[in-house]
Amino acid sequence: MSVTCGESEDTCLTFVGINYMGSEKITETVKGCSVRSACLPGPISVTINSQIYFWSNSSCCQGDQCNNQKLDMPAENTTLNGLSCPTCFILASDECDEMESLNCVGEDNHCITTSGTLTAEGIPVAFASSGCSSASACALPLDTNIYSAGITFHLKKIVCSPAVRANSP
Repeated sequence: MSVTCGESEDTCLTFVGINYMGSEKITETVKGCSVRSACLPGPISVTINSQIYFWSNSSCCQGDQCNNQKLDMPAENTTLNGLSCPTCFILASDECDEMESLNCVGEDNHCITTSGTLTAEGIPVAFASSGCSSASACALPLDTNIYSAGITFHLKKIVCSPAVRANSP
């Protein structure tokens, strides 16, 4: 299917993602139009805990129908990497009160703390989260909207630091 991009949209976007929140894992592919400054190519991963994670891969191009190639789904790498971060996820608040420790997996070598607004089915709710992430997630600009599986996360705060070596048992 082909769409005509809006006047300000100069970039074709392809997004593939895996989103797991609670009990439902959703994989999706989205192709469409964007403005160049809002298109963030490459893999991004954020893991809050075993019940909440987001892995994606995006590509951006300029030119008519340039995004007609298949983009691979991000690999589901759940291998512990020896690093850890504080973790939390809370709705209706912009900061976490209590933190637990999360063992990081795959390429997640940063600790990320975010807050903003989560919108599902048209209903916005404040949220705060902390967990493990890729360096690319830490490079997201403020006021970024991340869409996945019917949920839009508007990130108003992003703070990152290097993950620390996990305590040995």
